Amino acid sequence: MPHRARAPVEVGPICLGRRCAAALGADAWCDGHRQEAAEALAWLSMLPAEADDVARLWWVATGEVRLDPALVSTAVARLGLPATSVTD
Repeated sequence: MPHRARAPVEVGPICLGRRCAAALGADAWCDGHRQEAAEALAWLSMLPAEADDVARLWWVATGEVRLDPALVSTAVARLGLPATSVTD
């Protein structure tokens, strides 16, 4: 089984990233789990700004997801990396 970066929640939208969970708020959880929603959202709000990028890199590194080749050059430019670093 591949390693997965996940928020420590047992119920609710475990497949949402931090920004999506924050945008949806407690409405992403069913009514019986509002306390879990509050706890998960509080935990997610304490993560550093780069947590989303780190999680994505973890998923790529473990093979959970693959980068869209059409977006690689944009990401490389945004990060200020040399274009050859992704093709070598």
